[in-house]
Amino acid sequence: MLPPDQAAADFTTQVIDMRRVPAVVLTLVLMTIALSAALADVTLVAPGAPPPTIVTLGDAEALAPVAAELAEYITAMSGSQPSISTDPMASAAGARIVLGLVDDLINDGIIVGAPELPAESFLLRTGENSVAVVAVDMPGLWFGAYELLEELGCRFFFPGDLGENVPETDTLTLPALDRIESPDFIHRNVWWAYGGRPGWQRGLYVDWQRKAKMGGVRAAMGHNLMRIVPVTRFGQAHPEYYPLIDGQRVVPPESQAHNWQPCTSNPEVIQLATDAAIAYFDENPDAYTYSLSPNDGYGWCQCDACKAQDPPEYREYANRGKGRRMLLFANAVAEELAEKHPDKCVAWYAYAGAVEPPTDVEAHPNVVTAVAHYGWCWCNIHAIEDPDCKLNAAFRDVMDGWMKVAGKIFVREYFTTLVGATDVIARDVGAYSLAADMPYFKAHNVIGVNSESIPDYGAGGLNYFLAAKLMWDADQPLEPLLEDWYGGLYGPAAAAMRDYSETIVTTCRSRGDRGAFFTQDDLDALAAKLDTAAGLTVTDKQKARVAMVREAFDYMLLARAYSEKPTKERREQLSAMVDDIEAGQRLSIDFVRHRAAMQYKPTALPDNMAEFAGALMRPVSDEAMPDGVADAAPALRGTHAMAVLLKRGEKLTGEVVVRRLGRYLNPTAWAILDPAGKTVLEGSASVEENAAIDFVAEQDGTHVLVMNSSSNACAARINNQHVALVGRTPHFLGVTPWLYFYVLDGVEMASISLRTDAPGETGRLTVRDPDGTIVTEEETGADRDTVQVKLPLTADNVGKVWSFRITGASTGVCEDLWFTLGAGTAPTLATDPSRVIVEDNG
Repeated sequence: MLPPDQAAADFTTQVIDMRRVPAVVLTLVLMTIALSAALADVTLVAPGAPPPTIVTLGDAEALAPVAAELAEYITAMSGSQPSISTDPMASAAGARIVLGLVDDLINDGIIVGAPELPAESFLLRTGENSVAVVAVDMPGLWFGAYELLEELGCRFFFPGDLGENVPETDTLTLPALDRIESPDFIHRNVWWAYGGRPGWQRGLYVDWQRKAKMGGVRAAMGHNLMRIVPVTRFGQAHPEYYPLIDGQRVVPPESQAHNWQPCTSNPEVIQLATDAAIAYFDENPDAYTYSLSPNDGYGWCQCDACKAQDPPEYREYANRGKGRRMLLFANAVAEELAEKHPDKCVAWYAYAGAVEPPTDVEAHPNVVTAVAHYGWCWCNIHAIEDPDCKLNAAFRDVMDGWMKVAGKIFVREYFTTLVGATDVIARDVGAYSLAADMPYFKAHNVIGVNSESIPDYGAGGLNYFLAAKLMWDADQPLEPLLEDWYGGLYGPAAAAMRDYSETIVTTCRSRGDRGAFFTQDDLDALAAKLDTAAGLTVTDKQKARVAMVREAFDYMLLARAYSEKPTKERREQLSAMVDDIEAGQRLSIDFVRHRAAMQYKPTALPDNMAEFAGALMRPVSDEAMPDGVADAAPALRGTHAMAVLLKRGEKLTGEVVVRRLGRYLNPTAWAILDPAGKTVLEGSASVEENAAIDFVAEQDGTHVLVMNSSSNACAARINNQHVALVGRTPHFLGVTPWLYFYVLDGVEMASISLRTDAPGETGRLTVRDPDGTIVTEEETGADRDTVQVKLPLTADNVGKVWSFRITGASTGVCEDLWFTLGAGTAPTLATDPSRVIVEDNG
């Protein structure tokens, strides 16, 4: 924000050239824009007084919607309907509201010159029986108009009629106003995760964003490298554009958008990104940035050129310390982009494996680095500057590092807090954290704030309100905003509702940073506070607002009940509640997020798994399968597939089991593909019930069982003998049984690897040769996140079955384990040597 008195004074002394303005127009300007008149309170509406007139100076068509909006609200408040005029010399008996844009007023000769003001800035100034809203652009004029309405008592707390206060009064008086407002951040966006929302919901939110002064520059920064180097275009002709992992180029399936990164050191990849950025700005001249953000997840290239760009201390990490290579990549694109579009920028997420800042490379002036407050350096339960929060202490170090090398910094946030359905009311805590964080961002020269969020207004409405207010003016005091929120929404129940919310804050902050946060005693006490608040409300809106918060609370109770004892009845009860919320177009809980977490979704079929359907495969052993082998199934996360050799009339039997992780309630979807790749059976296993599989093959050949565990893990206990996990990169959860793989005949080199990404997570990889002799035991730890094993091959141990298992390491936790079957191996894993199958090439 500019200092209001000086800013307005500067505007006043520069905008008027009295020698060039006709006397009648000058009189109007002095009366309306009041550039030389003393400030005064202005009564716009009073009993018996003529209605006010809204005068639009400049482009009448562009300004008309703003004038109409003001007129509608003033009429709703007072019953006095303003007239709208485009004639600056029209007489008016009542007060005047003048709207205009600086450039239009200059072009029309009404004013000459103006101070340099940021985009979206506006002036509010009262004079004798008049008020002016003058802005540098249309967004600023809209913001100024809504600020004028707030001065008259309107409030826009959250989207929709329930979130608005429009006072009813026969007198509307403005206090003396003389200020210029400008945003503290050039980009201010809070957007919804988990896909699209219904049109009615999107429309309410777009309307509210404007009322809340959100917006700013159009900044693309989402995950985008998969679009710059699409597999459909380059996968076959240019495998060198894709990551080298464990010694081989890995071209991802066409349907896989994430968990891989292109080879960013390849000059042709850099040129593809440069060309894409230039083409984007050619077609989108109003955009500020083009996205170079990595794909979500990991899968970084390990070629010598890419690794040489990493800091030396991170070169043995597969998924840490990639910020330096990404900055070099962005710099190379920005340098050529600046020749064609000198005022445009590229933006990229410093996120996950690329969040660590380099120390010896500075960002090009046309690079925007969006630092993600996420993962191992993220906590929204506590404020960033909380001295006792170790996670945010790590984030402060990250921010300090990027400040030294990046001139333009955005922050990528999670303002509604990453919590699940069983802790959903903990979103309230994020509001108080972001309120403390916004001044920190401004003090650290952040120029834009972009937050992923969830529209749970019954649990996180305050988060949106405070984010919008503080992204506009980060230094304003918090207490008046809180008083406005609680008092404006709940009236006589304000203190009770504030007690409810702030009890949630203190409870969560005393319990850590990741949940679960609430005991039954906590919930009983919170329910009593809501009961008290409901009894204090007077108006229908006040009652409905408390009911919205209670609905979110009750949803959480049902989710907790289902989580503690998953049954079909409880799931259906929870789903019925969410269906009713959506049907009533209520905003208490985000039904889209609920369904993403809870309901059945079709199984994804990545190309590299579906291709095994019908593949010619053979067993490598004719030995009988021992008893109990089917139960030795590893837990898998994400989408995986198992190839099964079946003859016509043969049964495939077994079960799919969900391995639940923490708060997650997601089911595992599964499908069986016949040798032609056609889905012949599908279903889902839930946290409440395993899925039995009983399928009779109608033809000979390789069938495929595909499973998608979503946020949980899953396992397939298959009774048939010749069944194997297919694919080179399974994602295991926790300790594995001994698993068996085939080293191809005639190869001179074969490798496997284990990776553990998350800080504190580790694993020990033990490998046995075909004779059962342990040939290596290595583990990940603080000094490396990847173990790569080159198998000690001889003429006697190729063309045979080897084995490995993953167990806990000497330190850390054995949880998320990424395993790779590298060069020289067949892409199949089985739970016993008798079950191993491989492609039949002869």
